[in-house]
Amino acid sequence: MTDWDAAIEASSRVASWLAGGAFVAAAGLHVGWAYGSSFPFGNRDTMSRTVVGLPEKEFPGKGMALLVAGACAAGAACTLSRWRFGSRVTGALMAWRAVVGFTMTDILPAGPDPAFARMNRYTYSPACLGVGLLAWRAPRKKRRKSGK
Repeated sequence: MTDWDAAIEASSRVASWLAGGAFVAAAGLHVGWAYGSSFPFGNRDTMSRTVVGLPEKEFPGKGMALLVAGACAAGAACTLSRWRFGSRVTGALMAWRAVVGFTMTDILPAGPDPAFARMNRYTYSPACLGVGLLAWRAPRKKRRKSGK
């Protein structure tokens, strides 16, 4: 293995850890929200308005929060295992969410609350783009067969 190959492998490993860690953290937040937590917000209404743009009484149910947590856990598994297909699909989905968040906010299933719109534009969409790029970078380099 050349120094260049070693550097590529190291960057892939770091991308895997960063993306996987972000997915694990997001899964944990969604599990907490499913069971009544408002972390890191002061109360459930503020959390609901900031996360989905709707008042607390219209916050998606426990099942939806657990579904998102499961999707985040699957993203973590794909990137931490550095499975090429899974990491690339995960990266593409996160990049798609970022593009939708930046350009087509009217199709997101959220309300018009200004707190959500601001967080979506300046936090959620950029984070999705960053994690998506890391997930895309996470797979191991394809190994060449020796002798070719």
